[in-house]
Amino acid sequence: MDVQMWVNFGLFLVLLGTFVYIFASSVITGLHKMYLSVHSFMMLWPLFQFAMRQTDDPQFQLLYLTAAFVGIALLGAFWYIFTICLVGESYLLKTRNLIVIFLPAAITAAGLICNPNELFFQYIGHDTGDADVSFWYRPGPLLIYMPVLLAGYFAVSIYAMVSTLRRDASPRHRRLVVTALYGMLLLTGFGLADFAAAMFFHQAQSVLSAGLALAGIYYALAVTRYSAFDIINIAQRDVIDTMSTGLLVLDEHNVVIEMNKALRSILPVNIGDKFDLRALSSLSSSSRTQMEAFFSMLRKHAMATASVEIATAGSRHYELHSTPILNHRNTLIGRVITFQDVTEYRRLMEEMNDQNAVLQERNRELILMQDQLFQANQKLERMAVTDALTGCFNRRYLLQQLEREVVTNVRYRIPFAMFLFDIDLFKMINDSYGHLVGDEVLRSTADIVRRTIRRTDILARYGGEEFAVYLPYTTSAQAVRLAERVKAAVEHNAVGAGGEDQLVSVTISMGVLCIRSAEDARPGVALDDAKDFLLGLFAQADAALYEAKNKGRNCIVVKDIA
Repeated sequence: MDVQMWVNFGLFLVLLGTFVYIFASSVITGLHKMYLSVHSFMMLWPLFQFAMRQTDDPQFQLLYLTAAFVGIALLGAFWYIFTICLVGESYLLKTRNLIVIFLPAAITAAGLICNPNELFFQYIGHDTGDADVSFWYRPGPLLIYMPVLLAGYFAVSIYAMVSTLRRDASPRHRRLVVTALYGMLLLTGFGLADFAAAMFFHQAQSVLSAGLALAGIYYALAVTRYSAFDIINIAQRDVIDTMSTGLLVLDEHNVVIEMNKALRSILPVNIGDKFDLRALSSLSSSSRTQMEAFFSMLRKHAMATASVEIATAGSRHYELHSTPILNHRNTLIGRVITFQDVTEYRRLMEEMNDQNAVLQERNRELILMQDQLFQANQKLERMAVTDALTGCFNRRYLLQQLEREVVTNVRYRIPFAMFLFDIDLFKMINDSYGHLVGDEVLRSTADIVRRTIRRTDILARYGGEEFAVYLPYTTSAQAVRLAERVKAAVEHNAVGAGGEDQLVSVTISMGVLCIRSAEDARPGVALDDAKDFLLGLFAQADAALYEAKNKGRNCIVVKDIA
């Protein structure tokens, strides 16, 4: 019989273990688990009280009595945890805090199981002299610790619930807390009465069992009435907690009435707290200024939708969106604020801005290189059309320009003139003073002629010491006057010959060709023969130049083609 009874008890433990496993691994809220735990331990007391009175065996009576009191000891710890979940502070249930909560109950349970020196339960034996006595144990001196332990657990639970009621909690949250508080007071009253009976009459009565039953019925009715464990609420909570976006729900007084898990890692706020700038202590200084402006705007425009971007001290960026909650009368009853993590987006934006800055710098470098290339090309073009020694245009450029000018002059019968001059006795200067002085004479002569002629005139080095000047839109009289000024300017110009006071002055011989009409100069010339016509003009100017040299140099010979 004893073996079969222990086999049944072992099977009961197996079933109990499977229930605990399924209960712990099932996807239900922490509030569900805590309440079912509390309800399960509430059932253990009347169960083991019943079992204890169904046997006369002192060993089994002690076993059932110990199990009943162990269940009551653990009931206090689970009730306090249930209270923490109920008031919305389940985030406090970390491993260290759970150890502190369960330690007094665990020590008490160990003492009840060991019962050292019968300090918790005393065996009174069969020699009581009372034939009706069927219970062979009475309370020991340390059993008084049980009501003290439970009173401590219940006291901190009641304090937590009262503190929640003093805050501006939501109506539904207040109803849940009030329900739990009434059940706690009911259970505490019956428990004290039962322990008083056990201590004074040395036998446990059924007062606590009745209190546990009434508390269980009360909780069941309250849960059904207020839909405390409604599946819709559970689903909504699961959906909210799985969001990566921080969610904060405030009432009309900016008191936190709902939040999700993602927000706890962003802000150190709890349900029931007043949400203000103090809750944003982790923000950077610049974001604090932005949030002050954000709160100010919400106070002035409570019905408006607003957004702001902030940064935390840990370099995280969040975009806040505030949306008002309105009832059916369009009255403001709260506000929903979402915290969207935009750190990655901000990082990508900064990388893109950095890349744009690099591209802009490269564009500036390319523009600089293009400008340098443009200037180099211009320099090459100038070098291609400029005489390196004198800085004048070269012969090739002069002929190209005159080919175009001749076409225009022939077409519109425009008068123009040409100078062809060279430096008198230039070879003697080279022989007497050297080529360096000769080069300086060429440069100085070109400079003085350039300053004397007009801006529209073209000065070119025709070859050696010979220069040519093209004078567009110039009559014979204008050309003669300008030629005289050029000859005089060169004659009065002096070039240093290397000594301290040694100067070299030169003169020029000049052939001036004035053309009043290109058609008159060579009747029947075609525009396609402009180059041939131009060579003929230079031949006539050259003839005038040699005529000037033959007349003794330093003179002008004018040939006017009518």
